[in-house]
Amino acid sequence: MPDARVPLTVDVDDGRLWTLRAGEVGTPGVVGSRVYVPVDGGRVAALDAGGGRILWCSDPLAGPVPAEAVGADGVVVLPLPAGFAALDTASGAVRWTLRGQDPRTTAFGAGTVVLLWSHSTKEGSVLAGVDARSGERLWERVFPHLGRVLVRGDRVIVGADAPRALDTRTGEGLWRGAYGRLLDPGGPVDGAVFPVWEQQELSVRASDTGEEVSRIRFPEGALRRVYGSPELVDGGGILFEDVLRARIRLFGRDGSGATAEPVLDVSVAPWRRVLLLDTAVGADGWVYAVTRARPLGGPGTAHPVLHAVRAGARGRPVRQVVRGRDGRSLAPWDFAVGPEQVFTGDGREIAAVGDGRELWRGGAGEVGRPVPLGADRVLFAASDGGRHRLYCADAATGRTAS
Repeated sequence: MPDARVPLTVDVDDGRLWTLRAGEVGTPGVVGSRVYVPVDGGRVAALDAGGGRILWCSDPLAGPVPAEAVGADGVVVLPLPAGFAALDTASGAVRWTLRGQDPRTTAFGAGTVVLLWSHSTKEGSVLAGVDARSGERLWERVFPHLGRVLVRGDRVIVGADAPRALDTRTGEGLWRGAYGRLLDPGGPVDGAVFPVWEQQELSVRASDTGEEVSRIRFPEGALRRVYGSPELVDGGGILFEDVLRARIRLFGRDGSGATAEPVLDVSVAPWRRVLLLDTAVGADGWVYAVTRARPLGGPGTAHPVLHAVRAGARGRPVRQVVRGRDGRSLAPWDFAVGPEQVFTGDGREIAAVGDGRELWRGGAGEVGRPVPLGADRVLFAASDGGRHRLYCADAATGRTAS
C-alpha cells in the first residue's frame, strides 16, 4: 500500500527561524540542541534546533510524549502511556521500551543512567536507576515519602524523610542528614539548599559530601508573614508564595550572597477572592502571577488572569493586569518562562509578555503550549483548516519563517 502519511517539510528564514509542515503536530520537547516533535502516525521527528533540519523520523509508537523527553548517553527517553521508549539519538531506532509503569512516573537523565521516580505506590515512592543504553534495571530504592528529586552530575539528591544523596549508577548512599526539606532546584550547580527556619537561614550543602559550604541569612523578623517553603529563582532570588491569599514575597541577595534582602511583598489582586496558580520572576524585573477567581461556595471556574507586579518608587508595589493590545486581559491556560520573555497560551493564540505588557500575539486555529527555545526563540504548534505547523518564532517579535 502507498504511504498516506504527509511528508515532513521545513521552511527556513535567516537560518534561525523555521516552520515544520506535517500531517499532524503536537507539543514539542527540547533536549540539548534538538527538538523532538510528535507527528502523524504516532511517529516522532527529530530536528536540529538551530536551523530546523530534519534528522530522522521514528517508527510509529503508542502515544509518545516528546514534551517530557529526557536525554542520557546517546538516547532520548519518551514517556508512553504507562511506560517509556528510548530512541537512539543518531538514528531514531528504538533501543528499549519499558511497560507496566505507574502513569505518574517521572524520568530524569543522569549521564549513563535514566532515573525513574514513581511518585506513589502501595509501598511508598520508588526511585530506580536504569541503564540508558540497554534499559536494564540497575537498582531500586523505596521511600515512605519522597518529595523531590535533584540530579547533580553522577549523584541524585532525594528529599526523603531524611535527605540523602545516592550514586546514580549503583544506588549506593553517599551521605544522609537531617537537613530539612530539599528546595526546588535553582540553587548552586553542584549543591543543594535546605531551610533552617529556627535560625531564619538557608543552608547550602555540597552534593558529593553533604557538608555545608555556606548559609544565606534573612533579616530578623523578615519571615513572620511567609508561608510554606520558598522557590529558588534565577538571579539568586528567593520567592515565597501564599496560594490562598494570592500574596508574593521576593528576596534578593546582597553583594556577598550571604544575606537575603527584601525586594517585594505584595498581594497580587487585593480586594478580590482569587487563588494563586503560578508565578515566574522575569528577567525584566517584573514578577508574573497567574490567578483564578475563587467564588464563594465552590472552586474557581473563571478564566485565569495574568498579573504583573514589581517594586516601585519608595518600595511601593506596582501591580497591573497584563492586557493585550485589544484591551483584553490574557487568559494564560498555558504558561511558560523564557530567559527574556514570558509566554502564555489560551488554546487559540499565544502571546509574549515583557516589561509588564504584551509584546506580540500569534497563532490561529488550535494552538499548542509555547515552549521556549534558547534565549531568543519560542516553539508552538498550530492547526488551522487542515494545515498543521510547528513554528520556531522570534521570541521578541513573533516573526516566523512562514
